[in-house]
Amino acid sequence: MFYGKNCFYNCNSSGYSLYGLDAYYNYANPGSDSALAASISAAYEKGEPIVAYYWEPTWLSGKYDLILLQDAPFTKDAYPEGLCEFPSMTIKVCVAKGFTEQAPEYCNFLRNYHTTSALISTALAYMQDNKASYTDTAKWFLKQHDDFITEWLPADSAALVRAALQN
Repeated sequence: MFYGKNCFYNCNSSGYSLYGLDAYYNYANPGSDSALAASISAAYEKGEPIVAYYWEPTWLSGKYDLILLQDAPFTKDAYPEGLCEFPSMTIKVCVAKGFTEQAPEYCNFLRNYHTTSALISTALAYMQDNKASYTDTAKWFLKQHDDFITEWLPADSAALVRAALQN
Protein backbone atom coordinates (compact mmCIF):
# COMPACT_ATOMS: atom_id res chain seq x y z
CA MET A 1 0.00 0.00 0.00
CA PHE A 2 1.31 3.48 -0.81
CA TYR A 3 -0.12 7.01 -0.74
CA GLY A 4 -3.06 5.86 1.38
CA LYS A 5 -4.49 3.64 -1.38
CA ASN A 6 -4.24 -0.07 -2.00
CA CYS A 7 -2.82 -1.39 -5.25
CA PHE A 8 -4.23 -2.52 -8.55
CA TYR A 9 -1.71 -5.16 -9.66
CA ASN A 10 -1.32 -5.64 -13.36
CA CYS A 11 1.31 -5.82 -16.08
CA ASN A 12 -0.99 -4.00 -18.50
CA SER A 13 -2.63 -0.72 -17.51
CA SER A 14 -5.61 -0.94 -19.89
CA GLY A 15 -8.87 -0.53 -18.02
CA TYR A 16 -7.28 0.99 -14.92
CA SER A 17 -8.36 4.59 -15.54
CA LEU A 18 -11.20 3.61 -17.86
CA TYR A 19 -13.12 2.04 -14.98
CA GLY A 20 -12.19 4.71 -12.46
CA LEU A 21 -9.94 2.42 -10.45
CA ASP A 22 -7.37 5.21 -10.20
CA ALA A 23 -9.63 6.95 -7.67
CA TYR A 24 -9.30 3.99 -5.30
CA TYR A 25 -6.12 2.15 -6.21
CA ASN A 26 -2.56 2.95 -7.18
CA TYR A 27 -1.41 1.17 -10.31
CA ALA A 28 1.42 -1.27 -9.60
CA ASN A 29 3.24 -3.08 -12.38
CA PRO A 30 5.52 -5.67 -10.73
CA GLY A 31 7.27 -6.20 -14.08
CA SER A 32 7.00 -9.95 -14.64
CA ASP A 33 4.57 -12.84 -14.31
CA SER A 34 6.32 -14.28 -11.25
CA ALA A 35 6.53 -10.89 -9.54
CA LEU A 36 2.86 -10.21 -10.33
CA ALA A 37 1.84 -13.60 -8.88
CA ALA A 38 3.96 -12.97 -5.78
CA SER A 39 2.37 -9.52 -5.32
CA ILE A 40 -1.15 -10.90 -5.62
CA SER A 41 -0.38 -13.80 -3.29
CA ALA A 42 1.27 -11.58 -0.67
CA ALA A 43 -1.62 -9.11 -0.63
CA TYR A 44 -4.19 -11.91 -0.43
CA GLU A 45 -2.31 -13.67 2.40
CA LYS A 46 -2.16 -10.39 4.36
CA GLY A 47 -5.89 -9.88 3.88
CA GLU A 48 -5.36 -6.60 2.05
CA PRO A 49 -8.01 -5.35 -0.36
CA ILE A 50 -6.69 -6.14 -3.81
CA VAL A 51 -7.72 -5.80 -7.41
CA ALA A 52 -5.56 -7.54 -9.98
CA TYR A 53 -5.65 -8.61 -13.57
CA TYR A 54 -4.58 -12.20 -14.15
CA TRP A 55 -5.51 -15.09 -16.42
CA GLU A 56 -6.50 -18.67 -15.85
CA PRO A 57 -5.84 -21.47 -15.44
CA THR A 58 -3.22 -20.64 -12.83
CA TRP A 59 -2.24 -21.74 -9.36
CA LEU A 60 -3.52 -18.41 -7.99
CA SER A 61 -7.10 -19.11 -9.04
CA GLY A 62 -6.77 -22.69 -7.79
CA LYS A 63 -5.47 -21.67 -4.37
CA TYR A 64 -7.38 -18.50 -3.52
CA ASP A 65 -11.05 -17.66 -3.42
CA LEU A 66 -10.88 -14.98 -6.10
CA ILE A 67 -13.89 -13.19 -7.51
CA LEU A 68 -14.08 -12.56 -11.22
CA LEU A 69 -15.18 -9.01 -11.90
CA GLN A 70 -17.62 -9.08 -14.79
CA ASP A 71 -17.01 -6.93 -17.81
CA ALA A 72 -18.98 -6.28 -20.96
CA PRO A 73 -19.02 -9.32 -23.27
CA PHE A 74 -16.26 -9.49 -25.86
CA THR A 75 -16.80 -7.75 -29.19
CA LYS A 76 -14.21 -7.11 -31.88
CA ASP A 77 -14.97 -3.37 -31.83
CA ALA A 78 -14.82 -2.85 -28.05
CA TYR A 79 -11.79 -5.04 -27.40
CA PRO A 80 -9.05 -2.71 -28.80
CA GLU A 81 -10.36 0.07 -26.56
CA GLY A 82 -10.36 -2.11 -23.45
CA LEU A 83 -14.15 -1.83 -23.18
CA CYS A 84 -14.96 -5.53 -22.81
CA GLU A 85 -13.64 -8.81 -21.51
CA PHE A 86 -10.86 -10.70 -23.24
CA PRO A 87 -12.07 -13.34 -25.66
CA SER A 88 -12.20 -16.95 -24.58
CA MET A 89 -9.60 -19.12 -26.20
CA THR A 90 -10.29 -22.44 -27.83
CA ILE A 91 -7.38 -24.78 -27.35
CA LYS A 92 -6.86 -27.22 -30.18
CA VAL A 93 -4.91 -30.42 -29.82
CA CYS A 94 -2.83 -31.06 -32.92
CA VAL A 95 -0.49 -33.84 -33.91
CA ALA A 96 2.16 -34.15 -36.57
CA LYS A 97 1.26 -35.62 -39.94
CA GLY A 98 1.35 -39.40 -39.72
CA PHE A 99 1.14 -39.52 -35.92
CA THR A 100 -2.42 -40.82 -36.03
CA GLU A 101 -1.24 -43.93 -37.92
CA GLN A 102 1.88 -44.34 -35.78
CA ALA A 103 0.19 -43.97 -32.39
CA PRO A 104 -3.58 -44.36 -32.68
CA GLU A 105 -3.98 -45.09 -28.95
CA TYR A 106 -2.46 -41.72 -28.07
CA CYS A 107 -4.69 -39.97 -30.57
CA ASN A 108 -7.75 -41.66 -29.08
CA PHE A 109 -6.68 -40.39 -25.66
CA LEU A 110 -6.27 -36.87 -27.06
CA ARG A 111 -9.72 -37.04 -28.68
CA ASN A 112 -11.27 -38.02 -25.34
CA TYR A 113 -9.26 -35.63 -23.18
CA HIS A 114 -11.20 -32.79 -21.59
CA THR A 115 -11.02 -30.83 -18.36
CA THR A 116 -11.77 -27.33 -17.09
CA SER A 117 -9.74 -24.29 -16.15
CA ALA A 118 -10.92 -24.70 -12.56
CA LEU A 119 -9.61 -28.27 -12.34
CA ILE A 120 -6.32 -27.36 -13.95
CA SER A 121 -6.00 -24.40 -11.56
CA THR A 122 -6.57 -26.73 -8.60
CA ALA A 123 -3.82 -29.05 -9.86
CA LEU A 124 -1.46 -26.11 -10.38
CA ALA A 125 -2.19 -24.93 -6.81
CA TYR A 126 -1.39 -28.43 -5.53
CA MET A 127 1.89 -28.33 -7.45
CA GLN A 128 2.73 -24.87 -6.11
CA ASP A 129 1.85 -25.62 -2.48
CA ASN A 130 3.56 -29.01 -2.40
CA LYS A 131 6.49 -28.18 -4.68
CA ALA A 132 5.37 -31.29 -6.56
CA SER A 133 6.68 -32.44 -9.91
CA TYR A 134 4.48 -32.68 -12.97
CA THR A 135 4.41 -36.47 -12.57
CA ASP A 136 3.44 -36.35 -8.89
CA THR A 137 0.79 -33.73 -9.63
CA ALA A 138 -0.66 -35.85 -12.45
CA LYS A 139 -0.84 -38.85 -10.12
CA TRP A 140 -2.54 -36.73 -7.44
CA PHE A 141 -4.96 -35.32 -10.01
CA LEU A 142 -5.94 -38.74 -11.35
CA LYS A 143 -6.47 -40.06 -7.82
CA GLN A 144 -8.74 -37.08 -7.13
CA HIS A 145 -10.61 -37.44 -10.44
CA ASP A 146 -10.75 -41.17 -11.12
CA ASP A 147 -13.75 -40.72 -13.43
CA PHE A 148 -11.52 -39.07 -16.02
CA ILE A 149 -9.46 -42.24 -16.32
CA THR A 150 -12.53 -44.07 -17.61
CA GLU A 151 -13.54 -41.20 -19.89
CA TRP A 152 -10.10 -40.72 -21.39
CA LEU A 153 -8.92 -44.32 -21.77
CA PRO A 154 -10.22 -47.70 -22.94
CA ALA A 155 -11.00 -50.15 -20.12
CA ASP A 156 -7.75 -52.14 -20.36
CA SER A 157 -5.59 -48.99 -20.29
CA ALA A 158 -7.70 -47.51 -17.48
CA ALA A 159 -7.07 -50.62 -15.39
CA LEU A 160 -3.31 -50.30 -15.97
CA VAL A 161 -3.34 -46.63 -14.94
CA ARG A 162 -5.33 -47.39 -11.79
CA ALA A 163 -2.92 -50.18 -10.89
CA ALA A 164 0.07 -47.88 -11.43
CA LEU A 165 -1.52 -45.22 -9.21
CA GLN A 166 -1.63 -47.71 -6.33
CA ASN A 167 2.19 -47.85 -6.22
